[in-house]
Amino acid sequence: MSKKIYLLVGIPNEEKLQSCKELFEKYDFLILIDNKDQYLKAKADDLFCYVERVNFNKPESLELVINKYKDRLVAANSAGGERNVQLLEKLLPHVQFLNVPTQKALSYYTSKEKLRSLLSQTKFSPKYLQLKTKSDLPSEKDLKFEFPVIIKPESLASSLLVTKAYTYEELKSRVNKIFKGLNKVSNDWNKQEEVYVLVEEFIDGREYSIDGYVDKTGKIEYCPAVYIKRATDLNIKDFYHYYRATPIVINKAALKDLKATLNKIISKTKLQSSSFHAELIRTNDDRWLVVEIGARPGGYRQWMYNESYDFNHNLNDWILKLGKKTKIRNKPKAYSSCIEIFPAKKGRITKTVGFTKIKQLASFKNIVVKRKKGDRAGLANQGFKPVASIYLSHENKSQFIADRRWVMDNVFVETDKTR
Repeated sequence: MSKKIYLLVGIPNEEKLQSCKELFEKYDFLILIDNKDQYLKAKADDLFCYVERVNFNKPESLELVINKYKDRLVAANSAGGERNVQLLEKLLPHVQFLNVPTQKALSYYTSKEKLRSLLSQTKFSPKYLQLKTKSDLPSEKDLKFEFPVIIKPESLASSLLVTKAYTYEELKSRVNKIFKGLNKVSNDWNKQEEVYVLVEEFIDGREYSIDGYVDKTGKIEYCPAVYIKRATDLNIKDFYHYYRATPIVINKAALKDLKATLNKIISKTKLQSSSFHAELIRTNDDRWLVVEIGARPGGYRQWMYNESYDFNHNLNDWILKLGKKTKIRNKPKAYSSCIEIFPAKKGRITKTVGFTKIKQLASFKNIVVKRKKGDRAGLANQGFKPVASIYLSHENKSQFIADRRWVMDNVFVETDKTR
C-alpha cells in the first residue's frame, strides 16, 4: 500500500532533514519548486520521492499538481524560510482540505505592511507609512511622526537593508539607497514580486522574541521567550541581531502581557494550523509593540530550543500540519546563544580573528563560517548576511556569560574596502 504524501514548498535544509527524519519513514514527500528555481530540481530529485516544478503565479499550474496527488495528500507546509512561506501562501486556496491556514490569514504574516495596517488602530503597532517608490516619500511637513525613524523593506528578513534616520535629509538619502539595494537583494532571494519600503517611528526599548503554534481550532501554545541583543544596542549602526539568548529573566507580568498581546493579534488575523515567530519591543514605559510576526519557526530556534529545553521545534512545526499535538518543555536544562559576526565596514575580507581560539571555550558548540578571506562582506543594512554564526551553550550561567563576553571582545572580521 502506498504511503500518504506530505507536501513541502521548497527544499528543507540539513537541520530540518535531521530533526524531522522520523517523518520520512512514515510518509512520502512531495517537493514543489518554483519553475524559476530550476537549479534546485537535481538536488531535490536525489532526496525525495516526488518533485514537481510549478508556476506559483498560475493557479492552473498549482491545481494540476494538487489533483495529481490529492488522494494521498495529508499535509502541506513550507520547507522553511520567508520566501517559501510566501510561495505557500499562493498554494493555500488549492489545499484547503488539509490542516492549513487560509490565504487571507497567512497574508498578514507575509506582508509587514498588511499586518501594520491591521494593527494601525490598536496600541500594538508603531506609526508607519508605505513607499512603493522613492517619490512616494511625503514632504517633511507632511510626515506624521517624529524622528528618528526606521526604514526597512516590506517582505525581507534577517534585518536586510534595515536602517535608521535622524533627519529628513537622512531619510531621503536612505530611502534612495534602499530602493537601489532592493534589486540585488530581491534577486538573491529570488523574489519576483515588487518589494516596497516601510518607514516607521523608532521605538526605544528591549527586544524579545517568542515562537509558538496555532492548532486547527485556533488554540495557541507558546515556546519559551528569547532575548535579542541588537547591533544597535552595542552602538553599531545596524539592526541585525548580534545574539539571541535563552532562557531569560523577564517579569512574569510582562511575559503574561506579551502573550495576551499576541493572543489578540493572532485572533484578529484568524490564523490557524501554523507556527509563528514574533518579535516585539518592551518599551521604556512598559508596553509591548510588534516589530514583526512571521508564520514560520524563527531562525536558530531549533538549535536553541533543543539545547536549552530539549524539544524539537522543527518537528512540532511539521506535525502541527498533520493535526497532531505539539510537545513543548519550559524547564531549562542549559543556557544557549547564537551570535552573528559581521564586519565593521563593507569590503573584501582580509582577516578573521578568534575563529580558531573560540573552539577552546567551555560553552563552544559550533561555528558555521559562511564567507572566507577574499569574499565580499558588509553589514545587514548594506544587504549582506553574516560572515559566521557561533553557537554557545552551557549548564552554568556564569561560565556561559563569560564565554559569550569573550566572543564579543575577541571575535571579529577585518575588511579592506579598497579591494
